[in-house]
Amino acid sequence: MRMEQPKASGWRGDASMRKRRYGVFGGTFDPVHQAHIQLAVAARRELGLEKVYFVPARRSPLKTESPLSSARHRYRMLLLATKPYRHFVVSTYELRGPSPSFTVRTLAHFQRHDPKAQWYLLMGEDSLSRFTSWRNWKTLLERSIPVVGRRAGKGRRTIPPVIRKRAIFLRKKLPAIAATEIRRVVGKNLSWKRDVPFPVQRYIRKNRLYR
Repeated sequence: MRMEQPKASGWRGDASMRKRRYGVFGGTFDPVHQAHIQLAVAARRELGLEKVYFVPARRSPLKTESPLSSARHRYRMLLLATKPYRHFVVSTYELRGPSPSFTVRTLAHFQRHDPKAQWYLLMGEDSLSRFTSWRNWKTLLERSIPVVGRRAGKGRRTIPPVIRKRAIFLRKKLPAIAATEIRRVVGKNLSWKRDVPFPVQRYIRKNRLYR
């Protein structure tokens, strides 16, 4: 697996005075679904991100269980889901590194490639509500900006004021999709197709994942 590094391309328009902007989107992606893709699309459009880096984790430090799918399967599903989007890149940094995966270490890795750029951490509102439990969360707030996608029909989460003040909440509302629910309905042969990109659907069926 080879990771594409950030490219130092300039900002269009009045951007001679503006920093390059990149997004980092971490998670287990077991499986990647439409809400993940729509969050990344909305963040890139609303913030003018040059690239969004999807970073699948070997294991999340906030989850007691390991991902049901192997790193290889989750990586390949992400490649299929992001292929239509030329601004999206799938990174293997956390898959090749120590487990569990800590965002503060991942962010430092990316920032070394372009220290003058502005970096954004993409996440759902549920992740933001647990942000103070992340390792070195204050350092993350100093070095990046959380970008948050809200799910349609979901109530507002309780977010500490110091984090809410720093975060950017996207205007676009995301579909209420959860990977745990997708895994459950796949296992029971229930309808789940609208929640997952078509190439990922085929991959799940071909490899009999979540059965």
